[in-house]
Amino acid sequence: MGRFSDRHGLGPPKDLQLDLVNEELRTRLWNILTLGVWDKLKSSYYSYEFERLLWRVWLVHLNWHLDDYRKLATTTILSMIKEFFFDCVWYEVYDLLEFVVDEYPEYPAAQDKHDSLILMLNRALEEELAAYRVVANKIAPITSQVEVAEVEAALETPQDAVRIHLETALAKLSEKPTPDYRNCIKEAISAVESTCNLIKGGKRARGLGQCLGQLRQQGVLSLHGALAEGFAKLFGWTSDAEGIRHGLMDLPDLGREEAVFMLVACSAFVNYLLAKSEKE
Repeated sequence: MGRFSDRHGLGPPKDLQLDLVNEELRTRLWNILTLGVWDKLKSSYYSYEFERLLWRVWLVHLNWHLDDYRKLATTTILSMIKEFFFDCVWYEVYDLLEFVVDEYPEYPAAQDKHDSLILMLNRALEEELAAYRVVANKIAPITSQVEVAEVEAALETPQDAVRIHLETALAKLSEKPTPDYRNCIKEAISAVESTCNLIKGGKRARGLGQCLGQLRQQGVLSLHGALAEGFAKLFGWTSDAEGIRHGLMDLPDLGREEAVFMLVACSAFVNYLLAKSEKE
């Protein structure tokens, strides 16, 4: 529900945090790391994982001196990481969060704690109007929970070819400080192409329109002709130089909005195709 002053518009207005992480958000994120990571792993049961994670943050992520680490107490090491967290540039905050989330212990006993950590992080990011969310252990410029759910559902497909394209698209979108929007879109579109050809089987079709047409003719997928044509146009699946796909990629101001839309739309289409083909 938020605070009283926020609900009634009595406090200072908040701006979308796109290229910044203000002090209030940093504090909330660090407190979540303290409660959801450092305190959780410091217990005797997880003490090894706590040491391992600190070690990897210090040496692998921050690339700080090994001899310094060996001389310092754990509390001092954590204090130095905290100092970095509050002094670094905005995207380094997300780099550290992403690293910790990805390095969190993966054995079953820790899975609930990992899921809870992501929920707490996303709630703080949402309430502080950050333009990012944790999606599949990546900090991505996606702000809607519905969008997050679509991408995560598509990433759970057991089909390697589809999943790898989507993982790469998400990684390109999440690159900091400069996301690779064009290649994010290319990979997202390739995920749809792979899904369609996977369902069809046999020789790969040249473009989505052809593939959907063959699926309809073979009775594999019951799509209305206009709907199939609409899908083909939406995803710009044409091989000629004047096609929508090529036109989109040539836009000089291609940016975050187009990349997020295409990643979410392609993820939703992958989910739709797989569910539809399984049903039929």
